[in-house]
Parts: sequence; structure tokens; C-alpha cells
Amino acid sequence: MASFDKGHMESLFVKKINDIISKIVGKSVKTTITERGSYYTISEPNIPGWGWSGCNTIRFSITDETTGYTICDFFLSTFPGCCGIMISHNTYVDPIYRKKGISKILQTLKEEIAIETGFSLLLAVDLENSISKDFLPKFKWYEIGKRFKNKRSGNELLLFAKNV
Repeated sequence: MASFDKGHMESLFVKKINDIISKIVGKSVKTTITERGSYYTISEPNIPGWGWSGCNTIRFSITDETTGYTICDFFLSTFPGCCGIMISHNTYVDPIYRKKGISKILQTLKEEIAIETGFSLLLAVDLENSISKDFLPKFKWYEIGKRFKNKRSGNELLLFAKNV
């Protein structure tokens, strides 16, 4: 079953992230991995195979080691009810560090994490007017379904997927 193991993530990815991002920004950085959320299952005893599972979320936060200032971060979550789908969300690169290749590195890293943890598909939701709507297809993400309006926020959204 696909899942996150914080210790495994740290051993595989932290040094790599720190080395790459440090070279780009020209200073020492620190990567912190934080687990959020929980896993739970609700099942109906009278219906075999019926259930609803929750999700786990893991956050990668890369900060300036001296000041603690956030350079970039992103979240990855399991998809409730399907252990083969990982959701990429809330990716952020500070404006000072944009256009330096950090987003490209984060995209590659997300794929590596998905593969290492046994996921088959990455999903992402993006704002219709976001710059990443043009960025994601360059990394073989494809738009799925129709664009839709979030009734809660009023935002026009796009749904992207990537097979890994």
C-alpha cells in the first residue's frame, strides 16, 4: 500500500534537496518534513468491502538555515479512498527565488517521491489564472475534465494529472 514514512523521506530526499537548493540560492538551507493529518477508515459491517479512508499529508519546507525564511514548500497528500493517487498541493516558491529553476526541481522531486512511495498517479488543482497552468504541461501533466468554478471561493479551477 502506498504511504508516507517520514524517516524514509528524510533519508532519501533531505540531503539531496538541501544540496540542490543551496546551490541555486547561494546559501545554506534546511529541509523540514512535517506529517499532518491522520489515516482513518469508516466501514459498514453489513456491506463487504465498503469503507471510506482518510488521507495523510506530508509537507516539505525548505528554509534559509540562518534566518528561517521560507524559500519554498509543498504538500503531498494521499487521496481518500484510493491508495494509488497522490495529490500535490500548495506549492510555493518565494518571489525572490522564482525563475531560478526551483519549481522544476520541486516537480522532479514530487515525481521521485510518488514513485518511491508506490503511487501511480499525481493530481493537482490549479487556479485558471495561475502561471503554473502553463508550467505543468511542460512536465507532462495533462488537464483532465472540464474547468470548474469553486462555489466556496469563486475561483476558476483546473484539474491536472500525471502518470508516474
